[in-house]
Amino acid sequence: MMYVSLFMFFLCVSCVVWCFIVNPVYYCSLLVFNSFLCGYISYMVYGFSWYALLLCLVYVGGVYVLFIFVSFFVPNSSFMCLFDLKVIGVFVSLFLVVFSYGFTYCKIFFDYSYYLCNSVEGCFFVFMSFMLIFSFFVLSMISSLKFNYYR
Repeated sequence: MMYVSLFMFFLCVSCVVWCFIVNPVYYCSLLVFNSFLCGYISYMVYGFSWYALLLCLVYVGGVYVLFIFVSFFVPNSSFMCLFDLKVIGVFVSLFLVVFSYGFTYCKIFFDYSYYLCNSVEGCFFVFMSFMLIFSFFVLSMISSLKFNYYR
């Protein structure tokens, strides 16, 4: 439970950092970071691995659509760095060390996600996830063409 409280602290800190961000790219990266934190917290508390996976897929898909929408309306925004890159590097390395320690020494031995879906439904979810990634790829290829009306 110590890891859950630590990741809840990271989640609260990222919500405070949310108030100081002005660039849409930072918004999207913070949304992805928050989705990973929420997925990890839900996995540690409930033990449902599929719920965490679906939560992260929905958030990443929403961020991708949001990023394409913002790039249509603000294509040439100036990129301002509010934080020093060394400070960001220290926080990212600290997060990775704590995150890898949590996965190495605090394993959940019981996965209760079997009650949500069986192996056939799991293969179906993986197939649908690959279809979602493929559709994002096709959407990005269509939006990157310069001679159509989409861009």
